Amino acid sequence: LAEEAAQPTISVSATGTAHVAPDMAVLNLAVQREAKTARKALDANNMAMAEVLAAMRKAGIADRDLQTSNFNIQPRYHYPKSSSGGQRPLRIVGYVVHNGLTVRVRKLVELGAILDQSVSLGVNSGGAVTFTTDKPEPIIEQARKSAVERAIAKARTLTAAAGVKLGRI
Repeated sequence: LAEEAAQPTISVSATGTAHVAPDMAVLNLAVQREAKTARKALDANNMAMAEVLAAMRKAGIADRDLQTSNFNIQPRYHYPKSSSGGQRPLRIVGYVVHNGLTVRVRKLVELGAILDQSVSLGVNSGGAVTFTTDKPEPIIEQARKSAVERAIAKARTLTAAAGVKLGRI
């Protein structure tokens, strides 16, 4: 074992890539509402989000493709200045409710219409679109094979240049 560890080695690494046309989009949308009280802001947010969810379902988006991704309630503060220019105690003047929704759109031809409708129904934050594939496993496997092939090719080049044999991986 000590003899094996003492043998000179050449180490290589490689990355592999694989490309595929996307067959799905992931939208990150959000509804944000403000009101004087947390309850009123929450009620307004719930009403708007219920309309958005109903429209998504009507557009054919399955429940498994709709997921709340971020929800929070934050107070909104007023920072009054005193007449001497110093800071007076801050005061809560309202509340902001933010409710995020992750939507998987499996029919890419409907993406524009779904975005347009969500904005018209009250989505007023977010809007990031990520294109992906529903089944990434075969593509990942292809990239891994490509990485191994590239590493072996590098190792063959280096061992041939050094005049040594290619050993175990």
